[in-house]
Amino acid sequence: MPLINLNNTSMVRATHWPRYALALFIALFSMSQISHAQRIAVAGYHYPPFMYEDEETGIYFDLIQALGKQSGLLFDWKIYPYARVDKFFELGKVHMEVGSSPIWTQSKSEPGIYSLFFYTLEDVVVFRKGESFKVNKPDDLKGKQIGMVRGYSFPQFRALFDANEATRVNGVDELQLLNMLVKRRLDQIVISRDLLRYHQKRSPKYRGLMPGDAIGSYEIGLRIHPSQQEMLVPINKALKHLKDTGIIMTIFERYLALTPPKI
Repeated sequence: MPLINLNNTSMVRATHWPRYALALFIALFSMSQISHAQRIAVAGYHYPPFMYEDEETGIYFDLIQALGKQSGLLFDWKIYPYARVDKFFELGKVHMEVGSSPIWTQSKSEPGIYSLFFYTLEDVVVFRKGESFKVNKPDDLKGKQIGMVRGYSFPQFRALFDANEATRVNGVDELQLLNMLVKRRLDQIVISRDLLRYHQKRSPKYRGLMPGDAIGSYEIGLRIHPSQQEMLVPINKALKHLKDTGIIMTIFERYLALTPPKI
């Protein structure tokens, strides 16, 4: 049986420590790089109840907070005017837009890649009480002045407006359109069913308005810049969990099912 020189063995082990230290340093450095790569810039703008820019609260803020907790990814909100979001997304200054649909971005220079869809938005024609009628197709609105948010695309109405068979009137946002409809400055407006519901629950002023037929239905998800494609797997996994466990619907209901204020 060969003899073992304990002193030599200690020397051999000692010579391995620099290698172990180097390996540990490389591992820690790699982890820090991964952590840095996971900081995803998210575009935000003022769009109640989905986003309140001053308080950084709202449906989408809460959703991203829950997504971060579930996935371990880090998200940084970048607040911009809505009109600049597409340009900054194209340039890669922001990596994600929340609540987008590929239908809305398919013709853009950088349409992005999409996560799992987590909700469905519906656009509806809104009427004053007692003035509603069936709208099966855009032609049913011939001769009407129809309010829509400036910059929003409604391809199904393009032929109607191009032929001057109806008039599109642009508003700054949905709240302005609601006020114009109440004041009889428009015949109908087209807005999200959820936003109509939200504003009706906040103010009795709008409770006499009636939602009509849905004229558009859009599955929405996270629009992700291609530079962040490697994040798609953990994002989708986390989104699926949040959706399957009802967390996403709870977040939506927290803001959309508000008790009407006492006036």
